[in-house]
Amino acid sequence: MNYRDRIEIPDIVEIRTNVDTVAASQNIVTAVGFNTAVIVVPNEAIYTLDKLDNLVLISGNDFFQQSNSVAHIDGRFIYIPFNGDPAFFSDVGDAGSVQAASFFDAESLPDKNKVHIVDDSLVVTEDKITLPEEYNIIWVENDGEFVYFGTEHETGGQALVFPWRPGDETYSDPMPVYDKMSLAGANKSGVIHTINSKGQILKSNGQSFEEIARLPVANSHLQWQTESLTTTPLMVHANGFKFIEDDLHIMLSGMIGGITKRVLEEMPGGIWILNEHGIRQKYSVGNYDGSTDNDWGSSIVHLPGCIFDVGLGDGRFLVGAQVYKADVTTLQPALYLSQTSSTVTQRGYFITTQLTGRALRSFWGRLTIFFKEFDNSTDRIVVKFRTTKDKNFERSNFSNTFIVGTWDASLDTTITINDPNGANLSVGDELEVLSGIGGGSSTHILTVTNTSGNLYTIVLDEGVPNVEGTGSIIFRPQNWTKLGTISDTTLFQQLYTIVKRTKWIQLKVELRGTHLSPEVEQLLQEFKDSR
Repeated sequence: MNYRDRIEIPDIVEIRTNVDTVAASQNIVTAVGFNTAVIVVPNEAIYTLDKLDNLVLISGNDFFQQSNSVAHIDGRFIYIPFNGDPAFFSDVGDAGSVQAASFFDAESLPDKNKVHIVDDSLVVTEDKITLPEEYNIIWVENDGEFVYFGTEHETGGQALVFPWRPGDETYSDPMPVYDKMSLAGANKSGVIHTINSKGQILKSNGQSFEEIARLPVANSHLQWQTESLTTTPLMVHANGFKFIEDDLHIMLSGMIGGITKRVLEEMPGGIWILNEHGIRQKYSVGNYDGSTDNDWGSSIVHLPGCIFDVGLGDGRFLVGAQVYKADVTTLQPALYLSQTSSTVTQRGYFITTQLTGRALRSFWGRLTIFFKEFDNSTDRIVVKFRTTKDKNFERSNFSNTFIVGTWDASLDTTITINDPNGANLSVGDELEVLSGIGGGSSTHILTVTNTSGNLYTIVLDEGVPNVEGTGSIIFRPQNWTKLGTISDTTLFQQLYTIVKRTKWIQLKVELRGTHLSPEVEQLLQEFKDSR
């Protein structure tokens, strides 16, 4: 007796546009105003970015000093000088204009567990609220009545969110977040949401937080944020957790615990969306230069930044991030602008859960994939499966085998590596580029040749466009078996035969095209229970 399991897949879209490049040798700091964002490169430069994507250097303006931080309060930008001199503020609505009298000797940002208040006249009240000593303030948000302070617990205890009504002498009853750190907070229609260091997304009911979604890392035994924010960059920036047109947008690092050896296959870095359809990665960031079709996003986001709603009413936004350049050693801070449509080929994939039958083992037979007819002759659907995980590539601690390779100078199908893990590569294995030019591409090994010692030459089963001579990459090998590639524009379904008797099966479908096509409608996997 055959049993059919149907899986319905939502639309998948990845859109990336690099607005401009900020010259920086270190992590940037940002603040978002009503119509302008300010970008501070500590002790180097200060820029403004407006809604029309104009990036302007302002640190040479009168009375400006090199700064290490910035905040936006009641229409003014408050700058904190790098050398410890008095802070200074801009004119209302003009981030680049500072007066000779616009300096004051006080800090305007949260100081560990203390809150300082700045009123409309820029009069500072220090230590207005003091939280318990073991809590460090990470983010501040308000719902129109209360101000909320999200924290981390210094010694690994449970972090709390502290509500405070302006005018009260102290905070109200704090709410636990079920892990040691609350990474960011956002308000939607008077309801506070937060994300914790375990990867749970929580929603306040007025008295406590309830889980409404979770990232894939929360289903593992791994701790997403393993260290204090003083030693490891946050997996989500405090300003990288925003509601835009009712959808929650999360700019996150896919790296586990801030290290690059752990990136879950089902949780790449980038912008994730939570709405009525669930939670998924929708946008990626990488090295796309705006014209050359050779980059589809980096799964390794070294440092996630803020998200800024550009206010055009179409869901578009700006996002900051730091990713590896083509040499996969130099880090590049950049700003990206989402678009409502794509002008170049997009690539993305989805992976099913491990499907099991009703017995210890099942016989996996035919797989049918249903899809809408392609809009373009260049559209592709690549279908893959696996029934085991290669112990050489996927370890019990969820760490991955990452290999650094170099694109051939003239061939888009050839990679060279100098790595002992080359001995574990086999014909048919999938290679997914996680960082560098070609990021987001998935191909399979046609041949692998040991030329000398740990030197290997890998020939792929298909070329990756425009990658010849572009430098180094970081890729992840996996033992996915390719069933086939669909390219016929007249088809609307495709049948594959798997013929495997195993405990479980997992499917992976890669889509190549635009934000409208291809579109997967259903997957039907047939199996029989083994006795």
